[in-house]
Amino acid sequence: MNLEEKIISVITRELRLKEGVVTLDSHFKDDLGTDSLDEVEIVVALEDEFNKHFPDHVHDTIHTVQDLINEAKKLGL
Repeated sequence: MNLEEKIISVITRELRLKEGVVTLDSHFKDDLGTDSLDEVEIVVALEDEFNKHFPDHVHDTIHTVQDLINEAKKLGL
């Protein structure tokens, strides 16, 4: 499983969505219906999954799944 698939899997699990709903282009608020608490929980789950800490500013800069993947790549994941 590559990085994108792992992140999508974590998002799908955390939001309790069906497989295939989350795509790279999915907007967290508009498409997935998340609120700020959901987004924090997703980031915490990713930190646990990869044993890496995401910077605090990540909550302000992620709007889509691809944005989150880009931030993960910046951390060297």
